[in-house]
Amino acid sequence: MTGKAMIEAAGVHNTPLTDRRSFLGRAATFLAAGAAVTTAIVATHPAPAAALVQEDPAIVGLGERIELLLVAYRNAAKDRLKARASAEANCPAAPDEIVCTGVFLRGCTEAERDVEGREIRTLLVDGEDGKKYAQLPREILDSESTKAAIAGGNLYCNRRTKFGKKIVKMIEAAEKYEAEREAAIEQSGLPDAKASQLEVAYEIEKLAYEARDIEPQTMAGALIQARVLTAYAEAEIEVGHYRGRSGQLVGLALAQSIARLSA
Repeated sequence: MTGKAMIEAAGVHNTPLTDRRSFLGRAATFLAAGAAVTTAIVATHPAPAAALVQEDPAIVGLGERIELLLVAYRNAAKDRLKARASAEANCPAAPDEIVCTGVFLRGCTEAERDVEGREIRTLLVDGEDGKKYAQLPREILDSESTKAAIAGGNLYCNRRTKFGKKIVKMIEAAEKYEAEREAAIEQSGLPDAKASQLEVAYEIEKLAYEARDIEPQTMAGALIQARVLTAYAEAEIEVGHYRGRSGQLVGLALAQSIARLSA
């Protein structure tokens, strides 16, 4: 090694500690600045994003329709409740004279029903067990059935006899009761309100079948499917089905959609 080289090498090894620290600090600053520049460059040129999954337009449209139908159904249900209350307030009570007990006039009577045609049943405590049992509805004389039984010879009604006079009075009372009852129900608007609610309920049921047969492509689509299920759950009784029909129709399809999309 030449003298000059030896002097230079000795100079490196003899560099003061403070000078080396100053160098390292400047290097760290330089590296940090370089990293910041690199980050900025990467940020201005991000990696291509994965293509977004598009939902089936059929289920998107279904979501819009179910919301409108659900609003219509609930409004119809409110109208029906108001009409029912009006009918109940104005319908006469069945007079005691046309309430039939025993079996003698069986075939000339019908079960007592409410303003919507449902049998009126009450709960009674039977015996010492404290259990409640449904009482059968009262039997009310039906004027048309009674007149038909007389005309057909199935019920003897001689107006000159005590029994015949009683039957005639019962028929007259039944006719009056039936006419007043029918007028009160008609004036309340209950038949039209029931028909409107039933019509919307059937439309909701149709959408439930559609929702069952569509496979959502996103969780948003699955939520629409769930919305249809809950809407149908409100209407399933109205269209004559049992409670839980909505779950059987749409529930399995919804569970399969969520499991598939989660995977």
